[in-house]
Order: sequence, then C-alpha cells, then structure tokens
Amino acid sequence: MGIRTNIDLSFQVGRNNALSNLAFDGDLQLILDTLEFTSAGTAALDAGETNYVVPFGDVVNARLIYVESTGPFSLTPGGGLSIAAQADGAGGSFATGFVGGETLTLEVNNVAVPVVFDVLDQTLAQVINRINSAAALAGVTDGAGVPATVARDNGSGQLRFVAPTTGIASEIDIQSGTSLATLGLTVAVTNGTEATAGQAPLRLALPSSVRGDNVRSFALMTLQTGGLTINNLDPASGIEVTYAVCGDLVTTPVGC
Repeated sequence: MGIRTNIDLSFQVGRNNALSNLAFDGDLQLILDTLEFTSAGTAALDAGETNYVVPFGDVVNARLIYVESTGPFSLTPGGGLSIAAQADGAGGSFATGFVGGETLTLEVNNVAVPVVFDVLDQTLAQVINRINSAAALAGVTDGAGVPATVARDNGSGQLRFVAPTTGIASEIDIQSGTSLATLGLTVAVTNGTEATAGQAPLRLALPSSVRGDNVRSFALMTLQTGGLTINNLDPASGIEVTYAVCGDLVTTPVGC
C-alpha cells in the first residue's frame, strides 16, 4: 500500500506554520515516495491527558514522524507498545509459474495454515489472496474473532506475513512446502516483541514570545520505533493533535 499521491500530507505538515513549511521546502513527494505505509490523523486530548497512543495502522516500524499540536505536549517513542511477528520473503518470483498443486505450510499463532495453490495463482496479489483465504478457513483471527489478513505486499513486490496479535506469543512459523523457493521463503520461526517502557519523552512547547490561533508546537523526525504516546502538558486546556507516521523506508531520498 504505497502512499504515493493518494494521501496528501501537505495539510498535515506545516499548516500555518512557517517553520515546518521550511522543513519540507524540499521535495515532499520525493520523501513520501520512499515510504510504503502511512498512518495519519487527528486527536483531541483533554487537559492534562496522558498516554494517548498514536495508532500506527499498517506501519510496523515508523521511520518518518510528524506531530503537530495546538499546545505543549511530550512525545515518547516506544510508548509501551508491543510489536507483531513479521516475516518477509526475498527473491520471490511473480509470475510464479505455478501449474497447480504447489503447497505451503505455516502456522500463525500456533494455528496450522495449509495452503494449496492453483494454476491461476501467478501474481503476488493472487498468491496473497490464496494464503489469506486459507488462513481464514483455518480459523486465524484477530483478538476480536475477525478473520485476519496475515499475508500482504511488503512494498517491494515480495510477500510479507504479519501475525494478528502482538507480543512474544505473536508468531509466524514457516514450516515447509514445494512453493518455498518460488515465493522467496525460508523455513523459520519469527516471534513478536513485548512492550517496552519507551524512551525518554521529548517535550515540545509553543514559542514563548508568540501567541495566536495559527501557532503550533511540532516535532518532525526520522526515527525507527514501534509506537508513540503523547501527553498533554497543559493542565488547564485541551489540545488538538495532528500526526503522520510513515514506515518501511526503502531508499534514502536524494537531496533531503
């Protein structure tokens, strides 16, 4: 799911804020085109509210982070979140050349998922659909009992498996199958990671000598993290927060 031109972050970054406009005075689209997944949105934090968890959506590890607020806030990388097990293929061939009957056996959170491919499973999207259909049939669900999407495109044209839960019990176990080489997979067990206490919080304040409706405090950084939490540092007033987290950086932008 590339963000490319289908998500406009121009309103997210530097809205009425000359400093952040300057930060993105280079080619914003060049930066965004190196990122395969994004989660962006807004949130209202009550006066003194703490530990607001920024949702990551499809972003497993954030690489580019922007947070803008109408008041002072602190941002904690890590933020106590746990991470799901994730396993990527490498060197898979699409079109696969499958003739039908090729197999893949894996377990997702200890649920066996036997996959038998069809002659029509040639593209990466078709392979992903076959695996997800098999996972649903096997009963792989998220914490709410909803069938989980365990296979997806990793953003570079290869398979990615993501467990539907997080923490050390989250597990992708690729076991066997005649399709392993074609799909770029190796036999391995991958577990998620438990929550951590997070790093030391970063404190962001409004400029002390400037006030007005268009003034914002903001953070713009490149950082690898599996989670973010925000605290409202104003004990008397609520704040409006706008955020964007992007992940899976695949190249380094030239000239940025």
